[in-house]
Amino acid sequence: YLRRESVAKHAATKLTALLLVPSPLIAKTEREMRTYAKHWNIGTKIEVMGYGKLSQPSATRLLSRLRPHVLIVDEAHYLASLTSARTRRVQSYPETRVVLLSGTLTRRSLMDVGHLLEAALRHQSPLPVDRTPLEQWAAVIDQDGRPAARDHQAFAPVIQRHCTRADMMDLEPRDLARRALQRHYKS
Repeated sequence: YLRRESVAKHAATKLTALLLVPSPLIAKTEREMRTYAKHWNIGTKIEVMGYGKLSQPSATRLLSRLRPHVLIVDEAHYLASLTSARTRRVQSYPETRVVLLSGTLTRRSLMDVGHLLEAALRHQSPLPVDRTPLEQWAAVIDQDGRPAARDHQAFAPVIQRHCTRADMMDLEPRDLARRALQRHYKS
């Protein structure tokens, strides 16, 4: 719900939002935005860009021109790879607020989402923002992880804080770590 004063204030400051969508959904998204605009006054200019365009070198100039205040990332798992050009371009605007949308943010590893949660939640991310602790957590949590003793030690405070003694007696180490992470997310 946006109050009229809030909408007017944002419109006066000319805020820009950039909505990233899979390229095949651009036309559908723009059509839906026109339909909704008949009923809702957002008060912010929303640009729509496909991930394909974001991957091109020309996207750097486009992002510099737009300087979006808000980045709405539909199907956020498209930015899972830290080495992709599109992910690096998005990360080059740390002052931009980020909203992540995805039904399947990750399927494989915490490493796929650590940087995304940091971008969206900043210091409130439930995952470590530094790479080494995140790698240790991933080794303990991920299905294919191969944790060393130091990885378990790094994750132990989370287990101690969020699991009961019964959990520790009943669950296998990886299941125990997953339960601790689920509870950590909720806290």
